[in-house]
Amino acid sequence: MTTLKEPIARVQAFVAQHAYLGASEIWLYFDDPDDPAIEAVEKLPQVRVVRCTEAHKAVHSNKAGTHEGRQKANANHAYAQTGADWIIHLDADEMVQADRPVPAVLADAQGDVLRLAPFEAMHYRKAAVNGRPAHYFRGALPDTPQGRAAGERAYGRFAGTLASGMLSHAAGKHFVRTGLADAELSIHAPFIGDKRAKADTAQDARLLHFHGADYDDWRAQLDRRLAGGAYIPKFQKDKTGPDNLYQTLVTLQRRRGEGGLHRFWSAVCEFGPDKRILKRFDALYRCNLWLEAKIAATFGTPAPVTNAAQDPETGALEADADWRGLKLRLVPDNNFTECLIARGEAVEEDEVSTFEALVKGRKVLFYDIGGNAGIFSLAVAKSARTTSKIIAFEPNPEMQRRFARNVALNALKNITIRPIALGDVAGDAFLSIVKAGNLGQASLRDEPAGEGHRVPIERLPDEMVSPTGFDLTLMKIDVEGHEPGVLAPLLDPARKKGHWPDIIMLEHTSAADWGIDLIGALKGCGYAELHKTNENTFLKRDPKG
Repeated sequence: MTTLKEPIARVQAFVAQHAYLGASEIWLYFDDPDDPAIEAVEKLPQVRVVRCTEAHKAVHSNKAGTHEGRQKANANHAYAQTGADWIIHLDADEMVQADRPVPAVLADAQGDVLRLAPFEAMHYRKAAVNGRPAHYFRGALPDTPQGRAAGERAYGRFAGTLASGMLSHAAGKHFVRTGLADAELSIHAPFIGDKRAKADTAQDARLLHFHGADYDDWRAQLDRRLAGGAYIPKFQKDKTGPDNLYQTLVTLQRRRGEGGLHRFWSAVCEFGPDKRILKRFDALYRCNLWLEAKIAATFGTPAPVTNAAQDPETGALEADADWRGLKLRLVPDNNFTECLIARGEAVEEDEVSTFEALVKGRKVLFYDIGGNAGIFSLAVAKSARTTSKIIAFEPNPEMQRRFARNVALNALKNITIRPIALGDVAGDAFLSIVKAGNLGQASLRDEPAGEGHRVPIERLPDEMVSPTGFDLTLMKIDVEGHEPGVLAPLLDPARKKGHWPDIIMLEHTSAADWGIDLIGALKGCGYAELHKTNENTFLKRDPKG
């Protein structure tokens, strides 16, 4: 629940995030009983709108003149009325985020109160580049010499103004089990009887606080916060010293004007290399909330993806997209390819278009080695004749699942997914996920490194040795540096006969890991460069070569 007076967009984002997480009730106490945002949200089945008229304030608050008093009164009003099993009192710029479904997190709670540690959003200038997350979030640093030293490196001369490295509160917010006779909700930790409740801190859920992530928004609220809000001296760790946050901001504004305030905000609220030290203390978190997709799913507004929903087992966001006339179900948080499509951005457009032009209207045999979520196989199957044969090799079970789902969504019958990797020697190897957040960059390792699991390896199958009845044979290889192992059976000097693919596409950005001049070796076997993009090289073989 929350007490709020916010722009419609922020209200919709708050509602959409918590509806997506499965909240059965979302209590919204509108400080302005005629708030235009009410009409935008009140028809949703989860939403409980309470208009804070003068009559409501008089009945439910003995401190009707203070915002904090109304917040507490409204929280306890919701606690008494709700039919949910748990409730959490939030500000409108705070959102719950979890690594797995919130009902599962709460089901595992040991007591009647569960704390969510706060993480404050930091502005990230590169968020729109290469599918990076929209925000980084900073958490509280420990009050130790090491924690204070990290704060000085992260925030420079303003480190002393921040309590535990946080611009706002470090207390967090608490889920409280409903139905407790002696529970009283407060701004942060609740009271059970006359004592502040003790609570474990959730390890797989957190509070995301959008306090300061946008300069214009932070500046618009600064005067209010200095006059009677979060920045007043009584809320600061050092109420009278020169490093007091209130005193620092007032002095900067008086002496340096807007430039001084912006320098403070940039040092504290912008993510950059200086903030990476926070990771040592588990005080750095990054995610893309996909709020546009969640708002679209909740309110029916336009977005690059539709039908955003949470996987009930993993908690991952999934959403539908139309891509080049194909239907896709995406899981964008941990795969770069799916992330770009979910953002409505181009993904290997040159490469896909080249394959589509090559196979259009023809009966082809296509090997998709490193199938990922299946976009190349799907595009080839859509463009080529239905009698074509597409064989994809994808050793990662999670990507196999997504690939197969996309095949089924498009009712394609000529795609086979083989759950193996290809290499120069049959056996097995460790498929390592070493680049966090991108399953598409999983790679084979002799020894375990990072997350991952062992997968079977086979040599290039006989299907590509002497195929008959096809107009064109093609091979796409994207296996993060292991291309020479895949092609070893073709390049074997002892190989006397057999079919060579008409077209091979290699990801040349991995050439530094090959150990040989692979493209040169293929040219020595009769191939010539057909087309080259920023990341891939197409080679075509002269059948007389």
